[in-house]
Amino acid sequence: MQFFLQNSSNVPGTNTVNFVPNYNLLNVGAYTVQSVELQNTVVELGARLDFQSLQADDVIRTSFSFSNNVSYTNGTFTIGAKHPINDQVTVFANVGSAWR
Repeated sequence: MQFFLQNSSNVPGTNTVNFVPNYNLLNVGAYTVQSVELQNTVVELGARLDFQSLQADDVIRTSFSFSNNVSYTNGTFTIGAKHPINDQVTVFANVGSAWR
C-alpha cells in the first residue's frame, strides 16, 4: 500500500507572481505480486491500482483567479516467467503495462 499527500500554499502579501499555484495532491496505490512454481517454470503475476487527485486553486496579483480539480484512476499488470533450458541457460520473459 502506498499513500502520499502533499499541500502547497503560497504566502499571501508577498506581491510576487506565484511560480507554483496553491494545490492539494493525493496519491493512493495498492499492489500485489504473487509467484507460483509449475514444474521447472516459475510464473510471477503482479497487479497495481493507482488513484490520484489534484486540486489547484490560486489568485495572481488579485486580478486573475483559477481553479481546477482532476482525478485519475488506473490499473497496471505484469506477468513473467523463468524457465531453465539446461544448467547454463535460463529463459526469462515478461509482459506488462505501466502508468505514471
